[in-house]
Amino acid sequence: MEHENEITLWENRLQSVGFTRNACIHHLKGYIEYRICELDYRCASCEFDQYFQDQYRVHTVMEPVNYHSIDGISFPTGYYLTRGHAWVKLEEDQEVRVGMDDFVLRLLGPPDRIDLPLIGKKVVKGGQLLRFCRGEKSASILSPVTGVVTAVNRDVLKKRGAANLSPYCNGWMVMVQCEQLREDIKEMLFMEESRAYLHEHIETLYDILEAETGLMAADGGNLGEDIYGNAPGLEWDRLVECFLGNSNRGVVF
Repeated sequence: MEHENEITLWENRLQSVGFTRNACIHHLKGYIEYRICELDYRCASCEFDQYFQDQYRVHTVMEPVNYHSIDGISFPTGYYLTRGHAWVKLEEDQEVRVGMDDFVLRLLGPPDRIDLPLIGKKVVKGGQLLRFCRGEKSASILSPVTGVVTAVNRDVLKKRGAANLSPYCNGWMVMVQCEQLREDIKEMLFMEESRAYLHEHIETLYDILEAETGLMAADGGNLGEDIYGNAPGLEWDRLVECFLGNSNRGVVF
């Protein structure tokens, strides 16, 4: 019993674990896809660990310089928009930042949970990028690009409603290193196209509100902060099908 109070270093403990002994520490923590550790957990000597730490710290996002108001919904100048209400901001070296726009966050309200992909995961344009969960309901946001996830915003995982408070700045979701950015952005909406699309969907939502709840609009003519939560007559699945371009398919990360 002389070793009962002996302290075991985590590196030694990891090396004693069976099939996971070669797994990167960041994989074991659930941050990245599977990766082999080739340095016996000497992370200070690992170039990937330095890269990961740099990516993890990043991401002070500048507030957009100018916003357009479309029937009370904001959208920033210079951002791209998809038909599934994901926004895309071009960064450097074929990298993009992706989030959910003001319209869909007002529509679905504050999430109870957002499931984001792991760093290093390959995403495919038109495939599932993230899952927005509210109670037992969920909705998939489709990826606007094909590439590899290089960063995720942990704040939107930890703070309920963080994305709703700052959709285009601190509420970003992921960053992706794109394989074919020039091709991917051809199908995105930009400038006047984005504003026209948002206006069209706002008009559609007003029609749904009137038909299903008897409300002409929320919040005195503009859309409020939590449409679904404040209009019990709305059907979640119909909203997802109509505005997000998918039928609530599950996401596996």
